[in-house]
Amino acid sequence: MQSKPRRSFACWLLIGLQLFLGIGAVFGGGILVIDPSGDLLGLPSDIMQIPLFPNYLIPGIILLVCLGIWPLITAWGLITMRDCGWAERLNIFKKLHWSWAFSLYISITLIIWISVETYILNGVAFIHLFYIALGLAIEIVTVLPHVQEAYLKSSAGNEF
Repeated sequence: MQSKPRRSFACWLLIGLQLFLGIGAVFGGGILVIDPSGDLLGLPSDIMQIPLFPNYLIPGIILLVCLGIWPLITAWGLITMRDCGWAERLNIFKKLHWSWAFSLYISITLIIWISVETYILNGVAFIHLFYIALGLAIEIVTVLPHVQEAYLKSSAGNEF
């Protein structure tokens, strides 16, 4: 019986980065949905000075879904390499597994999220730099040639 090749460090790193982002955003977004005032997270209510968001509910939902649940689903896909019809329809990189494409989408989403947040706040804190770096790290690891190769559909037996 032939054993599957081991998954590369970069592939495991990508999975770990997605899990880190997803778990943190589920926690943060979930708290903002539970308490839209931001008090549970120690966020001042006067930060939300734009008419679009009178409190943290909508940003909390976006955070929970787009940067919490989505990365967790992506990590699951990166680990299992399972087919997923709805996800495949959103994959613009048809030669690569949908989870690889989603990983790239998430990195871009995170960078945009933090950029908009710093624009709204009119300032940058260490946490913003950390999450911009996380978004860039996810993007860089995702586009590494051997990570792309691991998630090629034609090499379905070689991804581990």
